[in-house]
Amino acid sequence: MLFRSVSQSRYKIELLEATKKKELVATMGRLQPPTRGHELAVNRVKELAGELGADHKVFPSTKHGGDTPKEEQKNPLPFETKVKFLKKFFPKTNNHDEPNVHNPFHMVQHAHDGGYRHVHLVVGGEAGQKGERFDEFHKQFGKYKTEKGTYKIPHEKGGHFEIGVTLHSAGKRDEKSKGVEGVSGTKVRQMILSSDHTNPEHVARVREHLPTGASDKDAASLIKHIKSHTERMAKEREAAKLARKEAKKAAQPVDDAVIRKYCEIHKVSRRDVDDALLILGEDFTKELKNFEQLIKD
Repeated sequence: MLFRSVSQSRYKIELLEATKKKELVATMGRLQPPTRGHELAVNRVKELAGELGADHKVFPSTKHGGDTPKEEQKNPLPFETKVKFLKKFFPKTNNHDEPNVHNPFHMVQHAHDGGYRHVHLVVGGEAGQKGERFDEFHKQFGKYKTEKGTYKIPHEKGGHFEIGVTLHSAGKRDEKSKGVEGVSGTKVRQMILSSDHTNPEHVARVREHLPTGASDKDAASLIKHIKSHTERMAKEREAAKLARKEAKKAAQPVDDAVIRKYCEIHKVSRRDVDDALLILGEDFTKELKNFEQLIKD
């Protein structure tokens, strides 16, 4: 009987802990790469979690590469590599390491599905600071706000989920500042692309812009990773461009010069010719080849 009573008491305590669950303090960013500027947000997350008695987590975005050279340069690190550096730079931080959270709504959904009832989002910038994420997040989440003050958000599996959301500022950013507030991922990436991972001066310069937990070895490794990933993506983009060009050439029965001449004489557009090739196929191909032979003769 005593054993049963103790078991029931323990169950009640566990149940109480479960129902208190919980508030989560979180932030999300591209972290391409993690910088000393990002460290401000990470520290704010942990400080706020301590004040609220809440859990905390840092969510790196899964974005990697892009459709243009500019986008590729903005997102050189694959998710797995980024997580590796996050764990090195912030070893006492709860870093989300699964590539299943792609945007702030996924982040809040992930928290809800994990049993959290309220999420405190720490975002860059301050209210009213033009172009910063604080106002952007406020606008994005605002359309889902209920009369109760909670947020009813579409779930990716269907239906909606309801959760509390509070936005907190990570502090004002100023890219013109020479201090930590001025350290941005863009500046660090540009610095890295002009650095040599075997040059101690270059390594030290980059390390000064990384989180305080970074070593010279970490900085050298980061330089090497970002440069190699950037070069690899550029090569892949050029190879894809060449492959598309070759495929187009193989599908086109005659040279561009012949098609331009055909359009000029027959008073049709290049689009008309492409459509005719698509619709009429071999019959129109024969016509073009005959035309080619005619102008050669």
